[in-house]
Amino acid sequence: ASKCFTTAATAFADVESRSKEAEETARAEEEVGKKRKTSTWKDKGKRIPCPHDPSHTIYEKSLGKHVQHCPKYKEKQEQRSLPFYSENINMNQDAAASSQLLREEEEDLNDMDESEMRSRNNCQASLNLEILKLSNFELFLQCIERVYHRLVGNIPSQVLSSASCHALLTGDSPASGRGQSHKGQKAGSSVQRHIQQQASIVGHLEELKLVGDQFTYVEMGAGRGMLSIAVREAAPRSSVLLVERGACRNKADRLLSCNKEAFFQRIRMDIAHLELRKVPVMHDAAVVVLGKHLCGGATDLAARCAVNTLKD
Repeated sequence: ASKCFTTAATAFADVESRSKEAEETARAEEEVGKKRKTSTWKDKGKRIPCPHDPSHTIYEKSLGKHVQHCPKYKEKQEQRSLPFYSENINMNQDAAASSQLLREEEEDLNDMDESEMRSRNNCQASLNLEILKLSNFELFLQCIERVYHRLVGNIPSQVLSSASCHALLTGDSPASGRGQSHKGQKAGSSVQRHIQQQASIVGHLEELKLVGDQFTYVEMGAGRGMLSIAVREAAPRSSVLLVERGACRNKADRLLSCNKEAFFQRIRMDIAHLELRKVPVMHDAAVVVLGKHLCGGATDLAARCAVNTLKD
């Protein structure tokens, strides 16, 4: 028994020793990993806004290579090759002139070396900071509010609905976003609010006699295109054109395109550059332009696009 106890104690001590060695090895590997990660992060250097598109950043040392292969820049070039692209056609003259200067500056980027581009970015950052220091934004906002209340005042709200959107609210429509197992269940509060807003827009269209398969609907700033889904519930064979400058999930696109008897197209482009009359489906069409997600500036662009670029 004494011999067995000694053997067991020795085995336990050996296991404990190995366990401690394993823990020490794991700690050492973790420290090495942390140092390697920190070193790699530091080695990559400073991140700066992309000169072509400040919405994303790049490593400063990769600037020269990135400006030649920037996906955003290539995307813009592809858009400019489309027949219905017309630079700043829906902007006012002052804004268009400023935008033209920005475009010329953008095109000059490819002719700059890295040091020139770094200098340009630093100067732009300093200039923006000085503008913020000099401008009295509080006074500016007060002026805007006074003008708004004088010219606009209170905007009345009129919430309508449409019987055609009932299936969306109850979950009985494929466009409600529910699978077969959830069919008939009401939408959640957030989704239901959006559907109610869409139903109200469709209700206003019905009141104006603008719902029917003979119309071509252009949804500006379409996002995923859920407003057009609601419109299609009311006019199943109507033509639908979505206009959106950003990338979106394509679930609504699949639903809109599955009806082979009705036209559907998505255009990825800023409204500022869209010349609607050059889009083939617009020829001899009764066009209804609508939107749910537009900010003030985009609403102005959409109105100009509808009024100016649909003229003969």
